[in-house]
Amino acid sequence: MSTPFFKDQDISVTNSDSWPDSPDRNIWNSGKKAWSSVLTNPDFKNDYDMSVNLSSYKELLESCQPVSLNKCIAYKKDPVLLLTRQALDSKKYIVDDTFLPKSWSDSVINHHARINKISNTPALYTQALSLIDFEQEKLGDCGFVSTIGAISVHPEGHNLLFSSIYPSIYNPMGLYSVRVISEGEILYVLVDDDFPRESYSDMVNSNEFWFYIIEKTFAKINGGYQNLGGGFERYFGIDSTENHEITDANRNDVWDKYFKTIFHEKGHTTYQGTGSDKNTKYLVSAHAYAVIDAAEWNNIKLVRLHNPWNVANYEKEFSPNSKEWDSVPDAVQKTTFQRDRFRSLSGSKEVPKTFWMPYDYYRHDIPKISELFLSAKLPAVLKSIAHSNSIQK
Repeated sequence: MSTPFFKDQDISVTNSDSWPDSPDRNIWNSGKKAWSSVLTNPDFKNDYDMSVNLSSYKELLESCQPVSLNKCIAYKKDPVLLLTRQALDSKKYIVDDTFLPKSWSDSVINHHARINKISNTPALYTQALSLIDFEQEKLGDCGFVSTIGAISVHPEGHNLLFSSIYPSIYNPMGLYSVRVISEGEILYVLVDDDFPRESYSDMVNSNEFWFYIIEKTFAKINGGYQNLGGGFERYFGIDSTENHEITDANRNDVWDKYFKTIFHEKGHTTYQGTGSDKNTKYLVSAHAYAVIDAAEWNNIKLVRLHNPWNVANYEKEFSPNSKEWDSVPDAVQKTTFQRDRFRSLSGSKEVPKTFWMPYDYYRHDIPKISELFLSAKLPAVLKSIAHSNSIQK
């Protein structure tokens, strides 16, 4: 088994059956079936110029059992459907006045805009959720971006991430809930669709914005965009092992015991960072990567990585266009190494967004390995979707 293929369907704006199932929300009658009546409301398709503050819905929010979550308030019951219905009645979009631009960062954010001002046809997902949808830009959050990337291709984590945002389409009322898991308890964080335009991050498709929602959610939880780093996988029901160091003496044992088990047998993923010293030779120093696969053929051991910049900028042996691939049969390239995966269009040409590199090069720059795995504290109601099969019915 290698990194699994996910059989997600495209999201339909008019059909909530195409949304990823969220069994936790079904308990509160706020799952995808409950949204069907909203989708048929003609006012839901309108964009309104008048706004209403989130805090003005005090009574409704109190009924959803608010609790403190680090730097913000979260809710035990998902409020977003109830809020959307009330905003529809008043024909106003909702502004999250509990997390205004002045509190987004420790430096001034001068440029921000609602998604309907950024895109003429905004869509939370243009198809489904993919590792190569998003990329880090000026914000120094490579660990956070790599964490979300690693979860997006994790066999248990993918569906938990994909179903975390509701509604699963563009909401003209401007509000979304994101499911997070804190100490085994399911909570919901509300964010609006006013986003920084400071090149903090970007999405390949300019109409898509699911990663902006995730990024803003964790900025709100942690008190600002400057506080995004690695280690947030636990909020999606995923845990991480401690790092296992790789040395000259144990490199073969680590490959057999850890890399083969993590990536080949389990299909799990992880993320790792390079050091800040001058010994970094093949990768960017002081930078995090999603580590998404490892494979061996004919004594050639390769590790697959994704740079959160969403470019395959490794250029040594077994880089995307290197001559070393000429010695590997096409069938092996297609099956064992899945070279055709994780590509996107750049102009009229498909370009790779991940890269393979020799194991010895990997361990030179990242002499360690860990593993992301399903948390034992994952609430029982979510276990039914923590797998690589489609959760869209």
